[in-house]
Amino acid sequence: MAIKGKGKARSRRVIAAPPRPALVVRKPALWRRQWVRVVAGLLVLGAIGFGIFSILDSRSAKARKSREVLAVQEYVNLLRDALPKDRSAVPPDLVVIFASVSDDLPKIGTDIKGSAASVRGSNITSEATASVEALDAIDIIGTIPDEFSDVQDELTDAQYLMTQAITIYERVGHLVQIAAGPIDKSKREAVIEQAQQLTQQAGDLFDTGYAKVVRLAKDLGISITIPFAPPESNPAPTPTPTPTATIEPTPSATDPSASPSA
Repeated sequence: MAIKGKGKARSRRVIAAPPRPALVVRKPALWRRQWVRVVAGLLVLGAIGFGIFSILDSRSAKARKSREVLAVQEYVNLLRDALPKDRSAVPPDLVVIFASVSDDLPKIGTDIKGSAASVRGSNITSEATASVEALDAIDIIGTIPDEFSDVQDELTDAQYLMTQAITIYERVGHLVQIAAGPIDKSKREAVIEQAQQLTQQAGDLFDTGYAKVVRLAKDLGISITIPFAPPESNPAPTPTPTPTATIEPTPSATDPSASPSA
C-alpha cells in the first residue's frame, strides 16, 4: 500500500488567458468621408449651374422684353402718324379724334352754310379716308415679331376698332354735305342730329380700341402720352370780301374849291 506524500497536490487546471482588447476602428471626421465629399461637390456644381442658368435666363428675359418694347414702340409711332390730324390729347392718356367736328356740327346751316358747309363736309370725309388707308397700311405682323403672338392679337383688335371708328366719320362728312344742300330747316336738323349720334358712336369705338393700345404700352413701361402735334385748325372756309376800290372824285372846272391848273 502506497503511502501518499504529505506535499500539496498540484492542480492540473489551466489558467485561461485574459481576453484580448476589442479592435476599435476610428471613423474619419465627417468632412473627410468620401460620400460627404461627393455630395458636397454635387451641391456646389448644382449651385454654380443654377447661378449660371439664372443669369442666362435673366439676360434672355431682358432681351426678350427689350425686343417687345421696341416693337410696340414702333407700332405706337406708326399709329401716331396714321391718326387724323384733327385730334386733341386729353390727359393723361386719351385722344379725341375729329375734335373740331363736334363743335362745328351745330353751326351747319347757320354760322357755316352754303359752299362753306359743303367744303367742310368734304374735308371731313377726305381726312377720314386718308386716315383709314394709313391704318390699313400698318403691317402688324411685320412690326410685331411672331414670338409675341398675344401682342399681335391685341393690336389687331385695337386697330380694327379704331379703323371702324374713323370710317364712321366718312359718313359724317357726307351728312354734313347733305345738310349744306338746299333742304328745309327740319330736314337739316334731322341730318345734323344723325351726324352727332354717329360721332358719339365713333368716339366709343375709338376709345375702346385705343384703350387696348394704352394698356399694352403701360404694361411694358412705354409712355403712351404720344406727343401729338396740336390739332390742325380746320375751320370752314368763309368767303372773303372782295376789296372795293375807292375812287377819288376829280375836281371839276365848275367846282369853286378846285385848285387852278398850273
